[in-house]
Amino acid sequence: MAVFVVLLILSVFIIKPLLISLFLGAILAYAVYPLYRRLTVKNKTIAAALICILVLLILIIPAIFLVKGLVQESYTLYQLVREKVPSTLMDICQVLRCWALQDLAGNEAVIEQIQTAGIGATSWLIAK
Repeated sequence: MAVFVVLLILSVFIIKPLLISLFLGAILAYAVYPLYRRLTVKNKTIAAALICILVLLILIIPAIFLVKGLVQESYTLYQLVREKVPSTLMDICQVLRCWALQDLAGNEAVIEQIQTAGIGATSWLIAK
């Protein structure tokens, strides 16, 4: 009985994202259905296409503005950090990054791993 309860709880965690999507879809369908009924007077196919286009526009247009705002704000933050952080600190980070890469390039084990990965990737591409 305990195993059944554990499996039931784990299955709820697995299905939870699906249930959220189904619930939001049901709310959207309930909200749009009256408009669909009014449009189905002449042709159901055209009404369904119009509703799909309308729902896509309702979802995509705000998403575009959201992404645009996020990109602008992240660029502004980047400019602010670059302006406020002293250039010597940025230079030190660049030098440290170069040293780390030189250390990796000088390590024989790393070079061998990179070559092995390259051979494996090439073989896989050729096999496809």
